[in-house]
Order: sequence, then structure tokens, then C-alpha cells
Amino acid sequence: MTMMNRNGQGYAQPGWTSQASHGQTGYGRPQLPDAERPGNMPESDMDGELGDMSSADWQQRAHTRQLIREFLRAVPRSETETTLVIVRANGDQRLLTRAQLSTAIDRLRPRQRQILRLALEERWPRQRVCEYLHNISIKTLERDQVEALDILADL
Repeated sequence: MTMMNRNGQGYAQPGWTSQASHGQTGYGRPQLPDAERPGNMPESDMDGELGDMSSADWQQRAHTRQLIREFLRAVPRSETETTLVIVRANGDQRLLTRAQLSTAIDRLRPRQRQILRLALEERWPRQRVCEYLHNISIKTLERDQVEALDILADL
């Protein structure tokens, strides 16, 4: 990419590529080197505590969270006998009623409980929930919601 200095003369900015060369217009961005693993550490050692979960397990967990999220949005608490079938990673099926989910939500940590009640059941916008909960960040809301849905998925 060629940059212009105050005198109108062009000079090359090392490390930056032009997005126009990639079919895009606008400002360039730095071309970063690929990240390397420390030493010859295998990929599985870098995955942390969830390293033993396969891609299929992650997809199953995300799907289960989505099912619970949609169920809580669609079924009011007053319909206690409405059921949801959750398929576990090992293939087992679990039948949960709205009453069981409501009871489990009542046992969550206070902020997780409020997030599920307001964001999912009451359908408040995320920003409004964050402001109501003393200006927590969107990331905190998302993290607590995912953690709470994972707890419900493990019932």
C-alpha cells in the first residue's frame, strides 16, 4: 500500500496490504504472521479443560442451548405440563416439563436467573437487561446466559 506524506510524496507502509488487491475497497490492514504453538506442543494440550470435546459435541451443545432458549421464549411459565425433549451427546433422550425448567431456573445464581427471566421469558432487549443489571457488559450477559443454559441442558 502506498501512503502519502505531508509533501504529497508516496511511500510504502511495510506490513500493510491493500484490500483492493483482495477485491475489497477501503483502508488496508496489517498482514499478521500465523500464530505458532509454543515449542512443539500438540494442539490438544492447548485446548484447556474443554479440549476433549469434539466438534460434534460442541454442535450438539449449541443446538441444545438453542432448543431451550426457544422453548423458554415460546412457552409461558403458566403452561407447566408443556414438554421439551433434549437429546444428549450419548444419544439418551431427556423429557423436561416447563415446570421442571422453571424450578431449575429458580435455583440458578441470581444474575443468571434474572438474565433468563428478562432476556428470554420477558424478551427484553439485551441492552435493556444490561442496564437493569447495573450496567453489566454484553459479554457478561452472554457468558452468564450460555452458562445458565448449559446448566439447564445438564438436567
